[in-house]
Amino acid sequence: MKITRALIMAHKPCSTNGRPVEERVDGFLACFPGGKVTLKGARKAAKAGYTLHWVAVNLLPPGSWQTYYTAMAKAQKVFFLGPKELDHRGKDFAKARVLAFYQAFNLEE
Repeated sequence: MKITRALIMAHKPCSTNGRPVEERVDGFLACFPGGKVTLKGARKAAKAGYTLHWVAVNLLPPGSWQTYYTAMAKAQKVFFLGPKELDHRGKDFAKARVLAFYQAFNLEE
């Protein structure tokens, strides 16, 4: 599945951090040349502060939701129920969210 400006705009994204919606959408799309979701692009978008979850919830076709939510549930279980002494839980959770996003958008391949 390719992510396009029209596809994102059809779901009425909101502005955050005082930046215009168009600027945020263009910045997000710059992480995914040609609209192709890659793991590198997903990492870049997450690092730049874009909300991958909003994109997944609004753009994924229904057949991909199960993959996304299953991966997210596993990540949340580790984060919320894992040993509290693990300082890396937040980083692991962030990595798992990026991986869930990437996998769900690349199911058709």
